[in-house]
Amino acid sequence: MKKKGIRLQVPCVDASEDFFYDLETRGLIRPFLTRGDVIKEDPVDYRVMERYRAEKSTGSHMLIKVCFNLNRPSVGWHGANEDFILVKDPEVDFKDLFLIIAMGLKDDIQKKIENKSLKADDFKIVRMVYNNPFLSFFTMNAHVPHCELTVSSSRKAPEFFVTEPSRVGNTLLDLKDYQLEPVMDAKTEQEGNI
Repeated sequence: MKKKGIRLQVPCVDASEDFFYDLETRGLIRPFLTRGDVIKEDPVDYRVMERYRAEKSTGSHMLIKVCFNLNRPSVGWHGANEDFILVKDPEVDFKDLFLIIAMGLKDDIQKKIENKSLKADDFKIVRMVYNNPFLSFFTMNAHVPHCELTVSSSRKAPEFFVTEPSRVGNTLLDLKDYQLEPVMDAKTEQEGNI
C-alpha cells in the first residue's frame, strides 16, 4: 500500500543573477565573486580573508579570499595542493595578476640551485585571466614552487579565491645567489613597474 502524503509541486526556475542575489541576501549561499571591496585606500602588500574553515570532525579544508598587492617575487611551495578560483565582477578593473611557476618540483629546482645550473627557463610568468572556464580554475599541485605577483599601479589590487587544507604552510624557496627578474611586455610596462 502506497503511503499518502502531501504533495508539494516545486517549480523549476532558471539560474539568474537576481535569483542568486536573493539566495545570497537570505544567507543561503556565498558566491565565488570578487567585487574589489577589500583594499580601498592605503593598500597593504596582501591580505587573506578566511571565508570558511571546515570543522575538525569533517576535515581540514578552508576557503580564503586573497587580495594581492606584491610586486616583488617571493617564490615558495606548499606541502599540499591548493585550488585557484579567479572569478570577478566584470565591472571591476583589477591591475594584472601574474603567477610565477617553477617548471619542476621543489627538489628538482633546489638541486639546480645547489649545483648552479638554474636557468630562466626553469620558471614561467603567466598573466592570469578571470572568468574563463579553462584558465581561471585550477589546482596547483603540492611541492610546485610558485608565487603571485602584480604591478605598481593606482588600479585596484587583484583579488582571488584559494581552497586549501587549513593547516598548510608556505616554505620559501632558497634561491641563494639567484634573483628572479620578471620581464614584462609593453602592455604591462604601460600599467606600471614591477
